[in-house]
Amino acid sequence: MDNLRKLFVSPARMYGVSIICFLVFFFIGIPVLNWGNNVQLPFSHALIAFAIFMVGLFITSIFTTVVYWSWFKKYWYINIMVGLGSGYFIDIYLLSSI
Repeated sequence: MDNLRKLFVSPARMYGVSIICFLVFFFIGIPVLNWGNNVQLPFSHALIAFAIFMVGLFITSIFTTVVYWSWFKKYWYINIMVGLGSGYFIDIYLLSSI
């Protein structure tokens, strides 16, 4: 339990862990999902995984603003850039296709 607490001690580590998890899934999980398929499913799986990652980053940026207020006051530009970038992706690519 103590190791889990140390992992989420700062928002920068939370962003780093989420990026590493996305890259591991992107480079290992997607090829495993499409092991025997010869169609263009890997591209659609990659876009779905990227969309889920962007929504997760947006939620993480909101969460870190509320929970880590002292960190946010010091490094507000990191959280704002992550929130705006992921919000832009959600607005342009996900909500426009609905």
